[in-house]
Amino acid sequence: MISVPTTAGTGSEVTAGSGVFNPDTGIKGWAGDPILRPSVAICDPVLNASMPPNVTADTGADALSQAMECYLVNRFKPTADTLAIKAIEVIGKYLPKAFANGQDIDARSAMLWSATTVGVAFGNGGLIHNHTYSEVLGDVTHLPHGRLLGIMLPFILDFNFVGCQEKLADIARALGENVDGISTRHAAEKGVAAVRRLMADIEIDDKLSDRGVTEEQIQTVAERVWAQHGPRSALSPRGFRTFDDVMGLLRQAY
Repeated sequence: MISVPTTAGTGSEVTAGSGVFNPDTGIKGWAGDPILRPSVAICDPVLNASMPPNVTADTGADALSQAMECYLVNRFKPTADTLAIKAIEVIGKYLPKAFANGQDIDARSAMLWSATTVGVAFGNGGLIHNHTYSEVLGDVTHLPHGRLLGIMLPFILDFNFVGCQEKLADIARALGENVDGISTRHAAEKGVAAVRRLMADIEIDDKLSDRGVTEEQIQTVAERVWAQHGPRSALSPRGFRTFDDVMGLLRQAY
C-alpha cells in the first residue's frame, strides 16, 4: 500500500491503524493490524496547498495534540519523545504560517514532516486522554476530530499539570518560550499558555457550546468517556479517578 496524504495532521500515512465508521450506530471505531501500515508514504506539500484555513487548522491541531499527548505518556520511550518534542517545535513555528498562507510551501513541507513524524512517535509511544474525548465527541456531535482536539487540549494539559511539569516546561521551550532562570512550575505554566495562544492564532479558541454542543450531548459524552477511559488514563500523568473528573474537564471546555 502506498499512502499520499493531502492533509498534515493524522500521521495515518505511517501508522498501522484505521478508522472504521458504523453508519447504523453512528460510532467510529478503530482497526489495527500491521497490514494496514503503508509500505511507502509520498508526502508532497503541493498536494496540501489547496487546503482551506479551517482544514489546515483542524488537521494541524490533530498533529499538535498527538505530539503533546505522546510526549506526556508516562513511560520510558526516548525515541518517541525525541520525535514528538521536535515535531512540537516545528508545528509551533509553521502551523500559523500555513494557516495564514496556504501557498507557503515551506510551511506546508514542515507541517507534512511533522505529521508524519508524529505518526511514527505516537504509533510507538501511545496517546493520553485528549483522543478519548475527541473520538467520543466526534461520534456524538459529528464535529471535526482535529477541531475537538484543539478545543480540549489546553484543558487536558491543565488537568495533567500536577503530574508533568517538567515535560510541560520542555513544551514551553519547544514553542519558543524563554524559561531561563524560572521555576519548573512557572515554565510549565508558560507552556500551557503558549498552547492556548497557538490555538488562538489558528482560530481554535472557541468552546464546545460555541460549536452547538448541547447539555444532553455533554452528559452522553461524559458517560462514554468514563466507560472507556482506562487504557489511556493508565498512560496519562494524571489518571481519571472519578466520573466527576471526566465531567469537570468537559464543563471547562463547554
